Amino acid sequence: MLERVITDILAKHVGEYVDGLEQDTLRIGLLKGDIRVQDLSLRRGALDALEIPLPFAICWGYVGALRIRVPWRQLRTMPIVVEIEQLYLLLKPKTTCSPEAAKKWVASEKASAIAGFE
Repeated sequence: MLERVITDILAKHVGEYVDGLEQDTLRIGLLKGDIRVQDLSLRRGALDALEIPLPFAICWGYVGALRIRVPWRQLRTMPIVVEIEQLYLLLKPKTTCSPEAAKKWVASEKASAIAGFE
């Protein structure tokens, strides 16, 4: 029962990045605050969800383990730690953009950074 609830929560927050979130890949030490999921595949569009214009895309990706440590007794003072183990990526370049488009993007990033300081 508890594994199903945790799986649903993980699917909601991590599901857009990975495939393979299932109860049989989930190990929970809930009282210790340790959640571990093994053997996940990265989705091809996982980097697109970051909303950062990257010059490459994922062809294939694998995560050996995703470990989440939740300090239940100190939630207000201690961080929740997410560790990724054995990350393998096969990347391919996206279609190249023109130098003018790259200059426009750099100029817009500079302008937004300067606006953030004002």
